[in-house]
Amino acid sequence: MTGPTLLLAGVDPALVDPLSDALGDRFAVLEATDPAAAVRRLRTASVDAVLVGAGVADGGPLPFVREVRALVGPDRPVLLLTGDASLAASAVEAGATDYADAGAVREHPELLVGRVGSLLDGGKASGPGDVPTSLYAAVRELPAVGRERDAVELGLRIETDGDVLARVAARTGARLTLEGITPRPGGGGLLRVGVDSDTEAVRRAARESPGVVEAEPNEAGGLSLLVSELGLLSHLADHGATVRALAADPEGVDVSVGLPGSVDVRSFVETCRARYPGTELVARRECEPPEERGGGAVSLPGGLTDRQREAVLAAHRAGFFEWPRESTGEEVADRLGVSAPTFHQHLRKGLCRILDAVTEEIPERPVDR
Repeated sequence: MTGPTLLLAGVDPALVDPLSDALGDRFAVLEATDPAAAVRRLRTASVDAVLVGAGVADGGPLPFVREVRALVGPDRPVLLLTGDASLAASAVEAGATDYADAGAVREHPELLVGRVGSLLDGGKASGPGDVPTSLYAAVRELPAVGRERDAVELGLRIETDGDVLARVAARTGARLTLEGITPRPGGGGLLRVGVDSDTEAVRRAARESPGVVEAEPNEAGGLSLLVSELGLLSHLADHGATVRALAADPEGVDVSVGLPGSVDVRSFVETCRARYPGTELVARRECEPPEERGGGAVSLPGGLTDRQREAVLAAHRAGFFEWPRESTGEEVADRLGVSAPTFHQHLRKGLCRILDAVTEEIPERPVDR
């Protein structure tokens, strides 16, 4: 196996298989189940990045993150998976480059491929003290584990000067695009924003704006804002919405949100208008249930990783199982954006799990000899 080496240290065993499937196409994956084994690996093997699980030590993962950071130095990525949101705010102080909710990554392990790849393939690995937002922001945009999937997407225009980003935009005349958010225990958080004008001028103005505690440039060319309250973002989340996109200009805020079926659209919009009178519903779109994609509902046995399920469905829809075959394995792999060996590996494992699930329901019959 070639490529950069990624060490999984104390990662939940239920995550190891899907993570190995997702990462194995690009990384050499090592595993250590406890801190001592991880330290031995770090001292004896060349490791390019470390993924720390929440169960790495009885005292919690943060002390171990500090130890790993001391061993690997300031430049190599150290990522923390945690199911405890209160740990996220302290992760960067402990030396984590990035962090994410373990449950969301279990459902979408492919997020790690892009993030780790970005850090190792030329992306700037923000060292201790920087603000990591990309992976955390990415998983926040996905349906949370146990949360209803979004049934409808709304586009809202909110004319207000009562939101921190709207105030900064009004002071500077700039358009600010929300690219990531890291809530902090007790309120407020870190906002990662893109800026369409002079970043330094916006930074100076932002530092004087009510609600902004600190404003610093980030590696993407935008700003990282530490704010004392999340305002509009908190209001939307408190009423069942998932923010998909948000941009503030001098006149107000454009925001796209997803709502699950249990939230009444009319009541939600009226609640927004009661808090922000300048709220206008400008777009509405019904969300297509993922399982209906490709022409009809698909039901597969549980236990498949996302990559295995994707490989099985893609092969079926491409006519890979027909005779003569309508598509080769190489062609299906190209459509999935993976190598042919990786596609065949996921397909074989997926089919084995399907057969295991099916044959469990079939009683054994004696074989006539």
